Amino acid sequence: MDDGLGGMDEWVVAPFLTAAAAEFLAVGLALRLDKCRAWSPHWRTPADLPTAITRRGVRASTDGIIILSAPIGTPAFEDRTLQAIVAGHQRLLDALVAFSSDSWDFAVQGANLLLRYCGSPRLLYWCRLLAPSPSLLATARAHDDAKMAAFERISRAGALPLSARRQVQLPIRLGGFGLVSTARVASAAYLGSVAATVGDVWDRFRGHSWMPGTEAALLALPWLAQAASARTDLLVSIPSAAVPPVSQFIARPHARLQHRLSEALAKQDFTVLLESFPVGSRERARLLACQGPLSSGWLSAIPGQSSGVNRKCLNNYAYRMATAV
Repeated sequence: MDDGLGGMDEWVVAPFLTAAAAEFLAVGLALRLDKCRAWSPHWRTPADLPTAITRRGVRASTDGIIILSAPIGTPAFEDRTLQAIVAGHQRLLDALVAFSSDSWDFAVQGANLLLRYCGSPRLLYWCRLLAPSPSLLATARAHDDAKMAAFERISRAGALPLSARRQVQLPIRLGGFGLVSTARVASAAYLGSVAATVGDVWDRFRGHSWMPGTEAALLALPWLAQAASARTDLLVSIPSAAVPPVSQFIARPHARLQHRLSEALAKQDFTVLLESFPVGSRERARLLACQGPLSSGWLSAIPGQSSGVNRKCLNNYAYRMATAV
């Protein structure tokens, strides 16, 4: 059994470990203290680390702790962890570029599908867990640049102009390639996560000594104050969108809020891009044509049947030509 999590006052940690070891032993399991980690925002130097914990082999940290892959701790710790995550994602992007150069006739089609559905959204998990801090947004922008570079290499299109990059980041239904900007939707991802969970947190843990006693005090906690800040940013970005105040999420979860907000952002980005092109221009006509019914189905087609009326494959040359057009 792995990944047992516990949050408690510092003075409780040592007796908790003793009790946990006894409970594990009762069912034939051993608690590996050398694999246990602990962190407190009060531990700022090594001298602050409680010896009652460290002498038992627990890895106590002054920087932070990773819970469910999310870094919780100092800004520097969060930044280092996010940089390592993006570096890991870069290996996948490089592998997709290499795959697109394979001798298989439909490698480009397959690589683009994997880029859109596997490579592009990977950082969204952390955007749902972490508030959109400067560190997270910088990481998201770096990830956006990396996946755009992968798209350019797969398509052999060279460095795309800004207007083309903005179109590539639009959803397929709006004439894009579906490589949605992670930085653009980071606030929507975090607010959507809070909207679906804060009510459950309040219902489950209300009355515990470490929980605020009132809803007003709950809303003052940093993670909810950060959600309110994300909501403010979204109201500036999409003033026409209905974004409920965070206080409403306590009484009633708001499912699919992230989806609705991301959709509103995408529609606004489409409108801004369309209006940036002169009326009657080739660029404007192309964007409208790409948005039309059935015009972009080939982007989602899985290369399976390569001949006949149900053919769903484009060879590498045809796919790159269709992308360029």
